[in-house]
Amino acid sequence: MKKTLFLILISFYIVGFGQKMNVYYYQSAFWSPTDGEYVEIYFTFTGKNLRYIKNEEKIYNAELSVLITYSQNNEIKKFQKYNIKSPDILDTSFFKPNFIDLQRFVISPGKYKLEIAISDINNASNTINFSDSIFVKQFNKTSFSDIELLESFTKSASKNKFTKNGYDITPYVSDYYPSSLKSFNFYSELYLLDSIAKNEKVLLKYYIEPENRGINLDHYTNTQIRIAEKVNVLMGNFDISNLPTGNYNLVVECINKQNEIITSNKVFFQRNNKTTDKLLGDVKDLSIEGTFIDNITNLDTLNDYIRCLFPLMEYQQINFALKQLSLNNVEWMQKFFYGFWKDLSPLNPEGDWLKYRTQVLLVNKNFSTQIKKGYETDRGRIYLRYGSPDNIIKRDMPVGVFPYEMWHYISTRNEGNVKVVFYNKNGIRNDYELLYTDLRGESSDPNWKSTIQLKVNQLNNSFGTQIDEDFNSL
Repeated sequence: MKKTLFLILISFYIVGFGQKMNVYYYQSAFWSPTDGEYVEIYFTFTGKNLRYIKNEEKIYNAELSVLITYSQNNEIKKFQKYNIKSPDILDTSFFKPNFIDLQRFVISPGKYKLEIAISDINNASNTINFSDSIFVKQFNKTSFSDIELLESFTKSASKNKFTKNGYDITPYVSDYYPSSLKSFNFYSELYLLDSIAKNEKVLLKYYIEPENRGINLDHYTNTQIRIAEKVNVLMGNFDISNLPTGNYNLVVECINKQNEIITSNKVFFQRNNKTTDKLLGDVKDLSIEGTFIDNITNLDTLNDYIRCLFPLMEYQQINFALKQLSLNNVEWMQKFFYGFWKDLSPLNPEGDWLKYRTQVLLVNKNFSTQIKKGYETDRGRIYLRYGSPDNIIKRDMPVGVFPYEMWHYISTRNEGNVKVVFYNKNGIRNDYELLYTDLRGESSDPNWKSTIQLKVNQLNNSFGTQIDEDFNSL
């Protein structure tokens, strides 16, 4: 489970409002033949904002108190309260290292309220309290565990809390990979494969794909052959030195002798790589003769066709496209456009473009403003990138807040129960800006409920200052 409370890139980042403590965490679900389902919760505590105290041996330490509870219907099902100390340091004026922790809970499948309370024992005002709704899945058929992202893994010399299946595993408590990180490591388990393929060989495949393109990347695919067991361990790594900036999935698959995918899983991560600005494909040598784009030579049409693809593109692709669009080269535009759809839909690039074009026309009809086409607006971009929402709450004249729309997705692109809030702060017809969302990788205002409220002097006296009841229920 990964999510953002106070949006700092993509990692699950907890920050005590008005305080200094920074904590990152995420959770993974696993299964044991003896204990059943269990979860692991990983923390990274940033040392620089903690208070260090010198002991009798003139060694400095910070110390935290941590309380983790899982509850259902206000009844605590599992909890752990403990203290954790930072590594020893001799001088606090130079470097205060970060440190990690891992806790395991054997827990029945189901929905829980997770609550985390952390306090700096040496600074009573430095605290964090956080809660979230989480779901523990049941592993009762052949399936992969959650995928745990790792900083490193080595053969274990002696067993400790970070030891798993003979390896000492250091969790990477984030899904954001900056340029400084050159290696991508992961750990997963495959359960109950012996129930459908006992003593048979299977292929375990793992690869990196662009999040919104669904294609394997060259040099980022590996395989391992295994004999089916009750628990098969899968560990792997990639050199990501040359992986371009963008949003990606790590995909794991189990494939039988008939080349059928038995089960699969994936995990999202984000790469920021300043050392490379490669495109995912080189279009200069691409042939477009006889394709559906061959006869489209109008400069304005091609410009519009490429720009309407921006909601599907990553940041570096958009920058590259904008640089090339400024050259007004028809042939390049044709090749870039066709190459994009050929990569995205190798079997039917024209058909899938026409389907997408239908959605663009719908977005332009519903979300265009006086100065922007629909696909250039925040609502249009979200619609084209994530699909049609399952529910929309729209308030054109709410009391006490700017006009707003709230979109709800039951599921979109491997994320569930997603909320997106747009608001019209300028009073311009149909001009709604993205204000808040828990979609990974999207910018968001953590104080959106305050931002959306009109100031008292902006309110018509006839409305008073009471906030719209529908808004309060969000």
